[in-house]
Amino acid sequence: MLGTIGFGELLMTVVGIGGTLFWIWALADCIQHETSPQQRLMWAVIIALGHVIGGLAYFFIRRPRRRASRP
Repeated sequence: MLGTIGFGELLMTVVGIGGTLFWIWALADCIQHETSPQQRLMWAVIIALGHVIGGLAYFFIRRPRRRASRP
């Protein structure tokens, strides 16, 4: 039975890998594009400690504001 993988296991693996990739992207985007050192540190800590939830908060709260303020 160890050689078979079910739909549930496959789904959880895909969601887990996707969430981790999103988390890495959010952290890299924050570090590269935040201009204020205080904002960069604050959001990096939120993303790092919050994993996917922190990444989603950054994506929906901070990123649109930063993009709108860019010339």
